Amino acid sequence: MKNFNILGLLLILFFSGCTRPDLPPFPGIIDPNASNRKTINNIFNLLKKQETFDISASNTSKISTKNDIQISFPSGCFIDEAGSVVRSGSVRIDIIDMLKPGDMIANNATTIYRNQPLISQGQFYIQASQNGKSLRVNPANRPLVSMPSEDNSTMNLFYGQRTPIGSLSADSTINWTQNQQTVNLVNDSSTQSSRYLFNLDSLKFVNLDIFANYSAANLTSIKVKIPSTFTDTNSYVFIHLKDIKSVSSLYDFDKTSQEYSTGSHYKIPINFAINIIFIGRRNNQYFYSSTSHIVEANKTYAISPTAWSLEAIKVSLNGL
Repeated sequence: MKNFNILGLLLILFFSGCTRPDLPPFPGIIDPNASNRKTINNIFNLLKKQETFDISASNTSKISTKNDIQISFPSGCFIDEAGSVVRSGSVRIDIIDMLKPGDMIANNATTIYRNQPLISQGQFYIQASQNGKSLRVNPANRPLVSMPSEDNSTMNLFYGQRTPIGSLSADSTINWTQNQQTVNLVNDSSTQSSRYLFNLDSLKFVNLDIFANYSAANLTSIKVKIPSTFTDTNSYVFIHLKDIKSVSSLYDFDKTSQEYSTGSHYKIPINFAINIIFIGRRNNQYFYSSTSHIVEANKTYAISPTAWSLEAIKVSLNGL
């Protein structure tokens, strides 16, 4: 990858962001009024960490999230619903950054592609609007994104959208599509660190990942047995693959055995270290557990979630 001095490519931050309590749910967040899992879905809107910025359409502007995702917006980088370039007025940027696995779980944003977990450097969801109307990226004048790098790995760019899976119309996963754009690894001399640099092509889920290419012989399905007081209508089970900072969700549920499973959707590597995360709700009380395991072939893991406050769940997810 080419190295550049990031100071020569990015502008000085001059717009600060703030979290606003009056924001509507993102399109990427599951509808809390959906018929399936309606008793639990709203937790994702309570756990998400959404930030909002107001920028000027007439000037080059830059935002920086709390987790240091930086985006520079040149004048004329957005197009309205009529196809006209937006060059005046204020533009509202809503963004959720998910650089850590706990943030991905809090937003039900999994990192599975072609039936295998991706090795992730983090993701974010972004949308832009003016006067309440959605905007899209001007392909002739795209925003520039800078994301922090943990280990200087070569990364690919993926864009994602919510897609219903199986028969669960209200339960969704992310359908990722690889973008062919080169992701440059650049050096920031001011912080003695490296960052990923790429242009933003679309306003949706954006993820930096690479393919793991595991051997089929080293992959397995697993099951997670939950207490009889829970079903797939009031709970979720996530798998955090600690070695590759990847997150998956268990979709198939057997009501007779009380077991979630990976089913035919994907498999995970044997001998990997994982956290099994349970989030549930019963009688207006949240339940949660996070347990560590080493993946064994075709194993069933029994978990025993207990009552947790929403704030305690946030703290636990933040530590993943």
